[in-house]
Amino acid sequence: MSLVRIYSASGQKFWKRWYCWATPCRLEPMYKAAATIRRHSKDMLTDYHHSVTNAMGEGLNSQIQKIRH
Repeated sequence: MSLVRIYSASGQKFWKRWYCWATPCRLEPMYKAAATIRRHSKDMLTDYHHSVTNAMGEGLNSQIQKIRH
């Protein structure tokens, strides 16, 4: 079994457990956060397969903005 599948399965299990914990909560912000995470869970779990970020681009943009100001 590949390491990516293990991470993906554990991440999916974590978010599913968190969602099941947060949904019966009577606090509206927690319920909204759980619904948002559920809607975006597929995209969040994609990170386990493709660990590419835009951090370098954001850092470069930050430096450009600093120079401009």
